[in-house]
Amino acid sequence: MKLPFSFLPLKLCNLLIYRCILIVCGITLGEAWWLPMSKRIYAQKNVTISGYIRDSLSGENLSGVVIQARPTPLGAISNNYGYYSLTIPAGNYELHYSSLGYRLTKITATINKDTVINVHLVEEAQELETIVIEEEKITDIVNTTQMSVNTLQIETIKQLPAIFGEVDVLKVVQLLPGIKAGTEGTSGFFVRGGSNDQNLILLDDAVVYNAAHMGGLFSVFNSDAVKGIKIYRGDFPANYGGRLSSVLDVQMKEGNNRKLKATGGIGLISSRITLEVPVQKNRSSLLLAGRRTYVDLFTRLINAANESKPNYTPLPNYYFYDLNLKANYQISDRDRVYLSGFFSSDAITLSLNFFSFDFSWQNTTTAIRWNHLFNRKLFLNTTAIFSNYIYSINNEFADLKGQLNSKINDWVLKLDFEYFPSPAHTIRLGANYIYHTFNPSSFNAQSRDQSVRFEANRRLYGTELATYIADDWELSERFRLNYGLRFSGFVAREKFYSGAEPRLALRYKLSDSIAIKASYARMYQYIHLASSSTISLPTDVWYPSTNRLGPQSSDQIACGFSWVVPFISNLVITNELYYKWLHNQIEFRENAIIFANPRLDEEFVFGKGYSYGNELLIEKKEGKFTGWLAYTLSWTNRLFTELNKGRPFPYRYDRRHDLSIVLGYQVSKRLNLSATFTFRTGEAITLPKSRFFLRDIQGVRNVVFTRDSTGRFIIDPGVIIPEYQERNSFRLPVYHRLDLSATWKFKPKKGESDINISIYNVYNRANPFFLYFDEDRNAQRITTSITGRIIALFPIIPSITYNFKF
Repeated sequence: MKLPFSFLPLKLCNLLIYRCILIVCGITLGEAWWLPMSKRIYAQKNVTISGYIRDSLSGENLSGVVIQARPTPLGAISNNYGYYSLTIPAGNYELHYSSLGYRLTKITATINKDTVINVHLVEEAQELETIVIEEEKITDIVNTTQMSVNTLQIETIKQLPAIFGEVDVLKVVQLLPGIKAGTEGTSGFFVRGGSNDQNLILLDDAVVYNAAHMGGLFSVFNSDAVKGIKIYRGDFPANYGGRLSSVLDVQMKEGNNRKLKATGGIGLISSRITLEVPVQKNRSSLLLAGRRTYVDLFTRLINAANESKPNYTPLPNYYFYDLNLKANYQISDRDRVYLSGFFSSDAITLSLNFFSFDFSWQNTTTAIRWNHLFNRKLFLNTTAIFSNYIYSINNEFADLKGQLNSKINDWVLKLDFEYFPSPAHTIRLGANYIYHTFNPSSFNAQSRDQSVRFEANRRLYGTELATYIADDWELSERFRLNYGLRFSGFVAREKFYSGAEPRLALRYKLSDSIAIKASYARMYQYIHLASSSTISLPTDVWYPSTNRLGPQSSDQIACGFSWVVPFISNLVITNELYYKWLHNQIEFRENAIIFANPRLDEEFVFGKGYSYGNELLIEKKEGKFTGWLAYTLSWTNRLFTELNKGRPFPYRYDRRHDLSIVLGYQVSKRLNLSATFTFRTGEAITLPKSRFFLRDIQGVRNVVFTRDSTGRFIIDPGVIIPEYQERNSFRLPVYHRLDLSATWKFKPKKGESDINISIYNVYNRANPFFLYFDEDRNAQRITTSITGRIIALFPIIPSITYNFKF
């Protein structure tokens, strides 16, 4: 589909780059060029206030803090590392520092020269102060150009109901507008018509390729080690790229640099512990976090108790664990270094007399970061990253043994500059380099005596490059523009792919409480996830763009409004309309050979897709009663020449209606109640519309499948032949579920503790997990009828978790 605005990237981006160069070089466009029209203060001697904003108890840097220089409308927001810079005319000011969950801090000062003001915010203690904080914080939702983004507080996530009591940040993300949950109980998610691999999941800037334990039942993120979560489903900042549909940015805690702190919990299937250690008070700290399940301990006990029974089949042993580490050291007022690491592992083992099975998968990430402040207006973050994902399957059967594994490695170097020339401009520019190593499928099989041996192994390489520049420009008090350009490329053997990725967002304030917004973004994706399953599995294979397999791309436009409701305290309503075009989408051809295939790119077919819809979010973040309502109305389709006879068909996760309601109520200082309700249209699947029974053919007793000379399947007579309707034209029943939880806080002499009781699927709804067909046979073993049966995965599940902090 040819875009009506395809001319935009060239002419507009040339203008945007020229504008940014003028600003970076300090070339002014007339007197007081940065001041938004006549309502601002006349140009005079300008001074800069800057500094870091930290938590008063832990000393951790705080991002997203709103700074305002009263009585003027001038302001700034602290970056991801707590740094802020605000250039203002010299004079007398009352500086306001506000952030959700913290008391409003006011500093009265006469600013006649460049001044450093470091601020420590105190956590909220009184309800009145909390309301004041939120009113100032909520105003930023109207002021910013950013749309299609949600920020989640970790304390809010911990209060919500969770299956088996395991707090899961990805399952909470699924409750937001525009984000579709995957199969029942899994952590996979699908954003605005995109597939699972089109989500960029970052932990301290390092890519996590498989963010799931137990095949998707839990995510790999330990909530005690997480500082904050932000998810972009559109209007992507120019510093993000490499995926089409979303960016999930998870930031780890830095660690308390003032006193020793321990946090943990004991649940039904796992326990966790987090330690925060001040290495040098107020200058450096160390965070260590670990979590492990003990399912394997129970299965081992059950197997040991039943091993003497002759017909007993042992249960497989399963366990997972994850480890987080983060250290930081403030070298000087201008320099700070960070080291963060993450490792997760899952393993399933089963051993019988004649057969053994060992399946494991691991994530590893390491990031070294250096923050440097050149001057009060120029901030640099340099990051070196290593990321790895690997799975391995080892089988032994009689005298034969085999091994199948797959892995991907990334080496990354990133430079990110932030320049604060004036309150009207914030400029971000940078570059990154990624060296990918792919081993899509390595297979080794041999007999014990080495008489039979087979190997298949292929390693691929790719280099991904990107550079970007963006400017957040406040033209007036009502009109604000965020514009930028990202240029990306990918080197695959002798082939070089590249593309310009323009980003544009604008905001117009109709009043202090309501603003309309619009955005456009183009994205390129150069690596792909090869999966034949409808859920994300550890055996899914990452594959690079090659000479035959080009990059995927998308164009997305959105418009909407943000409204801070004036007559209901702390209530915000946002509504967005979007349309997304998806180019060069990838699916496996029918009867594709996936495992141990050195030519996997020959099994793909290519097409396009589109998605459009409306997303509504009504949210209340503060007060005794909190929560949100998210409703999405959307359509998603795919079009492949080689699939469905070349006709468009619904994407599997095309769901017309998707509703989530999240409620929390603070009954007292000790008791908190919460509930979540979800309702969504059933998944689209493909089923036969009829079947042909071929019976009583002499000499044919079994179903036999063979291939002809072209490789096509031939079905011998004596089988049931299905005739399929159009692809994904059948819907599973609707999905709906209610979860409840209660948290009771204790008051021990030292520290804090609480018990969380959750009930998953309160009214025991049998939500469909998958559908299969059962053949009914008569006494002569002849099939008389076929019945479709739906399997539900989770009934009502109560759980209890004990949490502590000291």
